[in-house]
Amino acid sequence: KSKQDSQAALEVRELSSSYGSRSVLNEIDFTVRQGEIFVIMGASGAGKTTLLRHILGLTPPDAGEIDMLGSSLHPGTRETLFALRKQIGVAFQHGALINSMTVIENIELPLLQHTKLDRSTIRIMSRMKLEMMNLSGYEDYMPAQLSGGMLKRAGLARAVVMDPRILFFDEP
Repeated sequence: KSKQDSQAALEVRELSSSYGSRSVLNEIDFTVRQGEIFVIMGASGAGKTTLLRHILGLTPPDAGEIDMLGSSLHPGTRETLFALRKQIGVAFQHGALINSMTVIENIELPLLQHTKLDRSTIRIMSRMKLEMMNLSGYEDYMPAQLSGGMLKRAGLARAVVMDPRILFFDEP
């Protein structure tokens, strides 16, 4: 392994979270190195999605620290969180596509929001990701016209369109 591969991509230290009086996560600690595949498994209601929400910066934990790609999320600034989100991709369980947009428009969305690339470059990059997911020819379909597996693959295409350094999956 190279030195870069051994560096931490994600560090979670003493992370705790609860819903009211019900403790869901209790002093969780783990490190994910760059290039490593890391899986969190557990029963329904064990706190996997809650942990993911904390890691993505969607909800703050009750206690603990999260460092991603050398930056602190909790506590962290809004600017830090915004910069980190440009470097991560998230593939949700059912694709989480926007129903009022075509498949290609969904894939293009992160590039339109977070880059200054011209429209033709964005279209080319988005089509390349759709091709990677074996979805060529479905660019103009609406999400409701896709099967469940196709929705997941379209969601994955959107998650990787910006070539993220870290990719998260919620119930792949």
